Amino acid sequence: MPHQLPATENPAAPPLVPLRPDAFATPYRDPVWDGPTDPILVADHLTGGWVLFYTQRRATAPGLTGVEWVHGTGIGVAKSSDGGTTWRYRGTVEGLVPPGTELPATLWAPDVVRIGDRWIMYVTVLGGRRTDWTGTAEIVQFASTDLEKWEYLGRIDLGSPRVIDAAVARCGDGRYASGTRTRPAAPPPTAR
Repeated sequence: MPHQLPATENPAAPPLVPLRPDAFATPYRDPVWDGPTDPILVADHLTGGWVLFYTQRRATAPGLTGVEWVHGTGIGVAKSSDGGTTWRYRGTVEGLVPPGTELPATLWAPDVVRIGDRWIMYVTVLGGRRTDWTGTAEIVQFASTDLEKWEYLGRIDLGSPRVIDAAVARCGDGRYASGTRTRPAAPPPTAR
């Protein structure tokens, strides 16, 4: 479900262009690697348009072995100002690699929620590229007021070095709930 602001939260903003029911009848295709996964759709309260954040998997990168195509990934961005009829690729989100992370970093599964006057992004981070499922993973968080520039807030200690795929949602009582999953030591092989 897309994350939207109540209409009264920013009265000076342009009205949100409704998302078309057929917005993803033809799936969005990442123009660089053709491997968009883990999408999160966000209503942009400043422009009235829509922002799609996703893991930019390297599905068509040549010469990779094992599961290397799911490592070394950034967070891609596409935008729509017409309710999802068209999507413009806007590159990858800059500044999402936490200090001390082994490079090249692997970024997975963004989730973005509006809390107060900021957007908070939760991202899975792994250091380096791998051909297998080894390595540690953690959830980190960033804040933004415009969905473009992100300030690093820190790591979230979830008690495991293999936590991935954060999901955060506002509950009916106004509080927020989160969920994650723990990556097994050796998941089954995946196909591109």
